[in-house]
Amino acid sequence: SSSHPHGWISEEIIKVSRSKIAKTIKADDEEIFFTSGATESNNLIIKGLALSQKKKHLITCVTEHKCVLESCKFLERIGYKISYINVNKDGKINLKELKQKISQ
Repeated sequence: SSSHPHGWISEEIIKVSRSKIAKTIKADDEEIFFTSGATESNNLIIKGLALSQKKKHLITCVTEHKCVLESCKFLERIGYKISYINVNKDGKINLKELKQKISQ
């Protein structure tokens, strides 16, 4: 909260950190987001990117992290086509299957 001194200090530290990271990776400050962890980050990027695109087809792997698969299930419920690629006994995907899914 920016309504008290502790909030002001935190806000300034976040602002400086965002600026340093942006400069390091040659991005704009507004392009840097902080999240509480991997699940929130995955949800933000998968849903955010999917919802910003005209095409409504995503490809993922059946062995993806649960939060990735849950984001895909959500997108399916709202009309996106999700292709799930299986893995072999070594955990590798079949590139022919991937090529087929890309061209759908």
